[in-house]
Amino acid sequence: MNLSNFFVATSAAVMLLLNITGIVDVRHASIKVPNTVVIPKVDGGPRTVIQAMTEIVVNQPTATNLSIKVIDSTGVVVIEETTQSLQTRISTTGLKPGTYTVETIDDYDDLQVFTVVI
Repeated sequence: MNLSNFFVATSAAVMLLLNITGIVDVRHASIKVPNTVVIPKVDGGPRTVIQAMTEIVVNQPTATNLSIKVIDSTGVVVIEETTQSLQTRISTTGLKPGTYTVETIDDYDDLQVFTVVI
């Protein structure tokens, strides 16, 4: 057996061994790192903002960290709040009449923007 045949046979044996142990998936030509922990993304899901007479109600389907900003028409943040509640009520008492933007963003930078008129 010459050197090139020995190299091919050895490589095939190593690949077979790695495929059997699950380190290399030959079918997809990908390498897996053993003993890794994959942390699943917790999706906050779609949020809703409801404008009531004297408050804004922000609902989220799961109780994850949520940053809420109420921004006036000039771009100034007038209210800022962080919550983990399924429902957050924000008083609009004291805000001048006008159009406001409500920005909600979770830990995974999922930004959702809503417009309310007070």
